[in-house]
Amino acid sequence: VDESIAETIGILEDSTTQNFSMYDIAKIVALAILETVRAKSTENLAREFSHYDWLSGKDIQIDVGSSVLSGIASGIANNGELLLKLKTGEIKQIAGLEASIIKK
Repeated sequence: VDESIAETIGILEDSTTQNFSMYDIAKIVALAILETVRAKSTENLAREFSHYDWLSGKDIQIDVGSSVLSGIASGIANNGELLLKLKTGEIKQIAGLEASIIKK
């Protein structure tokens, strides 16, 4: 084990009651990197997609299985879900797998 890694593991162990292996540290770092990559890959999705969004601003109805939601399409969220502004003013995020648009 590289000396600096061993030192970091020692510092972590000194500050907690747990023992950490090199593999524990690697797993924590790998998961943090994966989460950062996922967040960064969707961070600007809504902004980049907005000029292609032909639904935005249109009055639509969406079948969500057990009910139908009506409102104004208000773009997409960074995770790719449709934003629907309901008549109450509430913004609902709707996943494409759970809904389909009903033609008026």
